[in-house]
Amino acid sequence: MTPTAPDVAPDSPVPARDDGLRHLPLRERKRERARRHVEQVALQLFAERGYDHVSVAEVAEVAEVAVRTFFRYFASKEDVLLDDARRRLARGPALLAEHAENRPDDAVGAVVDALVELSAVGEHDRVLLLQRHRVLCRTPSLLGAVLGVLSSAEQEIAAFVAARRGCSATEDLYPALVAAVIGAAHHTAMTQWVDRGACGDPRPLVMAALAQVTPGLREHVVPHVAGPAA
Repeated sequence: MTPTAPDVAPDSPVPARDDGLRHLPLRERKRERARRHVEQVALQLFAERGYDHVSVAEVAEVAEVAVRTFFRYFASKEDVLLDDARRRLARGPALLAEHAENRPDDAVGAVVDALVELSAVGEHDRVLLLQRHRVLCRTPSLLGAVLGVLSSAEQEIAAFVAARRGCSATEDLYPALVAAVIGAAHHTAMTQWVDRGACGDPRPLVMAALAQVTPGLREHVVPHVAGPAA
């Protein structure tokens, strides 16, 4: 079934509703609702026809917006699926710094706290996250892009841990190990939460997963091992 545009056009005044945007100024609220409309149409088309068989022009036509309007909200078709993850990742440095103040002697704990906070998902976002996940699972052509997002997150974590430890993120094994283990645990928990239907708050599952891997990371600090001489 082909998605149809809503009765109210994206650029028209939208009735108030509980979509988690009431805290935003009116102009930003209208823009975000319009962006979400385009996103919802795109995700439904991807689910029905397959990501690789839907063009930006088709998304714009069904959403009843100009192609240039699509690109006002998304840099590419790929961004419809990955922009949310990238936006969350962009909040990472500030959250890590904030939690580092609360845990001055525990870099691992600061990372865990930041990841748990980033895992919060609103009701509207929960539906979109589930749709994105289903499309991504059926689109092998996007695997490289997904891995790129995950790699960026791990690099951010490794750089933070290295800075707190006063070592190099590339020459010391520990920061990269922390990032890989915690990143894998977080990704596994979120994937399982989505596979269960994305019901409820994912943070308890994320905390449970991280609790199983972080004790060893805290207790066994890997000593620095120099690489082979050139």
